[in-house]
Amino acid sequence: NMENASAIANGTKFKQGPNLYALDTLVVTPMTKPGACEARDVDRQNTIAEAAGMSSFSELVNPFGLIVHCFVSHYWGHDFRSTVTALELWAAEHYQAMTSEKESLVFWICLFALNQHNVAAEVGQN
Repeated sequence: NMENASAIANGTKFKQGPNLYALDTLVVTPMTKPGACEARDVDRQNTIAEAAGMSSFSELVNPFGLIVHCFVSHYWGHDFRSTVTALELWAAEHYQAMTSEKESLVFWICLFALNQHNVAAEVGQN
């Protein structure tokens, strides 16, 4: 981001939009490592298991894994609500070819599926 390079180098904090960059910074990365975090404080009913070690978000919510029906390629900077809406609309039209219930359709989304603490080891250097 050449436009903001000097501000970034000086440690300036920028407001994040409701996208995957924000979800990673505020929810996924903090919740997928052991210990307290603000995102865990918001999860008052403890619906998401506490991480025993560095893990992916999907390992916390589905420790035994799931069969994935669709791989999603997308831009992290896109408004995540729009991404979810698009996936819901697509699922309503196509789920029957893959599963009996729309709610059972599983999408693979890198932010949640990959261990964000060790992405290079999971996907390789290239």
